Amino acid sequence: MPCGPRARLTAYVAYQSLAFAEKDVLLAALADAGCRRVESAPAGTESANPVPVLDSDRNIVGAAALVVRREHLPAGFGDLGFVLTEGAYVPLVPSDARSQRLLQQLRTCYGRVKAVQLAEQARRRYGATVQRTATDDGTVTIRVRF
Repeated sequence: MPCGPRARLTAYVAYQSLAFAEKDVLLAALADAGCRRVESAPAGTESANPVPVLDSDRNIVGAAALVVRREHLPAGFGDLGFVLTEGAYVPLVPSDARSQRLLQQLRTCYGRVKAVQLAEQARRRYGATVQRTATDDGTVTIRVRF
């Protein structure tokens, strides 16, 4: 491990307060946010979080159940990991402003995907109609009529 001016400290943070409860909704939200390729732990090993998470210099900084590799993220970004803890996926990201923006976008996409999922369930269960509209500022309104 280098010391002195060549030393590089990479701080990855697990955001315990921002946990995503449903894997299928999280995967759809990641796709909606532009992360089309996600590495998953083999079935039955998710709780061990076996997939390595690498920083932008390719150093292992942790392990997770789901990982979006840096090639599928903005330039200069390390991997985006999701650690399975107590039945929810907790993001593991660098502690910088870009990560905050990425997590905010992911939260928005997760909410949108979950709202669409609930609207579709209501449509099927109750024979309702679903109307989705988007405004210029990106606001999405979903109306379910019974």
